[in-house]
Amino acid sequence: MFDWILSPFFGKQNEEKPDASIFKKALELAEKALVVGNDQDRANAFSTLIKFSHSSPDLSFIGFSLTPLIASPNIRTRIIGFRAMSIFLSSTSPAVEMLPSVLRKSFQYDELLIPALRALTFIINPFVFHCLKKDIIEIATESNDVPRLLALHCVYLSYKQKPKYIKHLLPLLKRAIVHPALRYTASSILCEISYKDCSQLKQFISILLTEIPLATPHMFTKFSRFLQNFINFDPSTASLIEKPIFQYLNRNDDIISTCEAPFIITKLQNNAQMIQLIGKRLQTIILNETDYNYRAQVLWSLSLIYPEFTIDTVLLSGVANSEDNYTRSCAQRLRTVMTTDKVAAINEILKIIEKTCDASLFEFALNYVQPIGQTYVRVLLALGQLNSYYIQKKVANLILSISDQETQQLLLDELTETIAETPEDLVGNAMAQAIANWSGRDSDISILIPHSIGSRAVEDQIHLVNCAMQLWTRLQFKISKIVLFRLQFLTQSFDHEVRQLAGQLIDLDAIIE
Repeated sequence: MFDWILSPFFGKQNEEKPDASIFKKALELAEKALVVGNDQDRANAFSTLIKFSHSSPDLSFIGFSLTPLIASPNIRTRIIGFRAMSIFLSSTSPAVEMLPSVLRKSFQYDELLIPALRALTFIINPFVFHCLKKDIIEIATESNDVPRLLALHCVYLSYKQKPKYIKHLLPLLKRAIVHPALRYTASSILCEISYKDCSQLKQFISILLTEIPLATPHMFTKFSRFLQNFINFDPSTASLIEKPIFQYLNRNDDIISTCEAPFIITKLQNNAQMIQLIGKRLQTIILNETDYNYRAQVLWSLSLIYPEFTIDTVLLSGVANSEDNYTRSCAQRLRTVMTTDKVAAINEILKIIEKTCDASLFEFALNYVQPIGQTYVRVLLALGQLNSYYIQKKVANLILSISDQETQQLLLDELTETIAETPEDLVGNAMAQAIANWSGRDSDISILIPHSIGSRAVEDQIHLVNCAMQLWTRLQFKISKIVLFRLQFLTQSFDHEVRQLAGQLIDLDAIIE
């Protein structure tokens, strides 16, 4: 009935994406086929729309046409329907409520079981899980490896939306975590649950005691992170897992396990010997490994076991000169913790942040310096000069959150000595607001109304005049002639709000004799 020739729509792979007119034509043909066509026409329609899905507008409105497609007696048509379902629908789509009965029938066919479950992972919600609960749990318990894996994923996604479904998830995890093909997925899910709530996970400790010594490096990483969370919940667990953890680390010296080890052994009690062993392995990795990612992770791991493990300063100095910015940042972070000259250390950190704009090193610098005093003020102003939106936004908030009056005055003194006007950015706006809130000097109004105010953006002009008005309201002083001249210039602005604010401030000044 419909002639589906896809070549006009899709040529060679390196051709440009189809334009809007071609998409519109394809959509018209697809809509017509979905309404009056047979199953084959519908399958062809969705095949076409799938190819448009990554570059087209929202197509979720066609979701209701999927039900007859995945109920078709033709296997190929159904598989196309499942693929379309995973692309065009989500867990909140209205059409999802029509699908459970059709999916249940698809579970009975070996050819459709995996496509149906894979599509289900994209659309499952508490309603769908409630309808298919018995079928999904049965598949997760008794089917082959791949269907079990997908079914387990479906139960986990349902739990994320409705935590009470953990009662269905935990028994499945107990079965899966001892199954070789499902173990990694089960441990990953277990790890994710432990970040939220460990209260029902004690039953897995006895299983892990036997699984840890035989784990692969990636499995050990998952077990380690789960145990870190559980020890935070129940510190008495630390004594139970010491032996299997030490057994594993004595047998395995791979990079992944060695880098992960400090995270878990620092939570154990009798760990002195193991810390020395892991520390030596980490230093050996730095000497032999050229991959920057590994070297950075090793430095991070070493920082966790300092000062229990004495780090070779010569080795650390060599890494600190690395060509890789992130490796250099990690090395400097560790050197800062070890050094006694805190001022020199923080200056070195500021130099690296200036070159790299490393957000993690920026956070470290802020945590390293106490939020009071001259050093804190200078660090904030130095960081505020960096061309990074994230850093500027953070610094602006930190400037306005200073509560210590002495530190506030130090900031104002630093601004008065070093700048004639505030920068045109987030930090500059925070500086202006700080002057308006804290300054006791009427001369600071010249910073808020600088000679260049007429050439600034309208938003900056409004903010600066507002700050000047706040300063005047607090101190009520006679504004200098040069500042009044600048305000008179603003009364000629094209922007109504700028003219109004400047005029109001001039009128307020006229009150003062």
